[in-house]
Amino acid sequence: MKSNNKISFLLPSPGRYPVGGFKIVYQYSNYLDELGYDVTIYFCPIFEPEYQLRVNVNLFKVLLHYFVKKYTKTYEYKPNWFKFNKNIKLRYIPFIRDRFISNSDYIIFSCYGVANIGKYLSNEKGKKLFMIQEYEGWMKADKDMKLNYKRIFNEKNIENIAISVPVKRILTECNAKISLYLPNFIDFKQFDIDIKINSKKRTSIGFPTRNESHKGMREAVEVLKIIKKTYKDIDIWSFGLNKPEYFPEWIKFYNTPSNGKLRVLYNTSKIFMLTSYYEGWGLPGTEAMACGCALVSTRNGGVDSYAVEGESVLLSDIKDVDSMANNITKLLNDNKLRIRIAKNGSRYVKQFSADNSTEILSNYLQNLKDKFAF
Repeated sequence: MKSNNKISFLLPSPGRYPVGGFKIVYQYSNYLDELGYDVTIYFCPIFEPEYQLRVNVNLFKVLLHYFVKKYTKTYEYKPNWFKFNKNIKLRYIPFIRDRFISNSDYIIFSCYGVANIGKYLSNEKGKKLFMIQEYEGWMKADKDMKLNYKRIFNEKNIENIAISVPVKRILTECNAKISLYLPNFIDFKQFDIDIKINSKKRTSIGFPTRNESHKGMREAVEVLKIIKKTYKDIDIWSFGLNKPEYFPEWIKFYNTPSNGKLRVLYNTSKIFMLTSYYEGWGLPGTEAMACGCALVSTRNGGVDSYAVEGESVLLSDIKDVDSMANNITKLLNDNKLRIRIAKNGSRYVKQFSADNSTEILSNYLQNLKDKFAF
């Protein structure tokens, strides 16, 4: 069903390199545009309350940056790692204020900091929704910060959209409403099986590299050192922004590869590994499963959204190097088990299609409009 509704997305920055939360928002923007929505994405780089709600030394820097961008016509940010539809409007703004944001039917906040200021916007800017991807932030938060999260989750004028199982758990813990469960998705035009799961061309183990300590990179190295002692010829690869200096030379590292290159890497891999302590979702895991990898993961929360233990993933407790190494060894020693886990995984993630999630979101927005008659 074609729509002529206006929708705004509000983000803290464009994202200089591929990040799951940004990528999902950008993909929704394209898909909603194809359904006829008039989509604008706003970027506000400084959004903390102490910057937004009082004048301080940063005010001059913010305004100068904004006007330089505006008058040099470089304020339309376009991250070079994502291709937007031509109709998508990208706007850099200095503050989250009514004067900088056009009226719309809906406005979607992408993170806590944005939502915490965006709640003050007038109703003319659109019905307020919070697409909550805050599980990692919640897990790192202290007691006071969790109280802040709880307040924004319970804001009466904001609808909560949960993108994963752990986010639903947070909202339940905070006695907050879950207005919509909208699971993340995979673009199967970009990630799918090209090489059969049982093919001998699948010869490697892959994992994502992330700089944050809670991503468990040091544990990943320890796990793979154990594996290399027995399987000396197994190929190991990883991808991310920067290769950590402590990575052994036998880990082949790819710096921010394209989706096309990632698809090739996934399709030549037997196993994909996630070692993070907590995840809001974990897009690389679903991408790898879609391409036929058997998934080995920690119990990071996010994996519960798209895999079933013993059926489509083998799980270990966080930081349990020996257990994870043992699970990888099981898959390398038992080809039937690896094929079963991989096939079940590739089938299971088929439900998380872009078309399905976009339809859920679009139907929800239309029902919301009918409900509130705005």
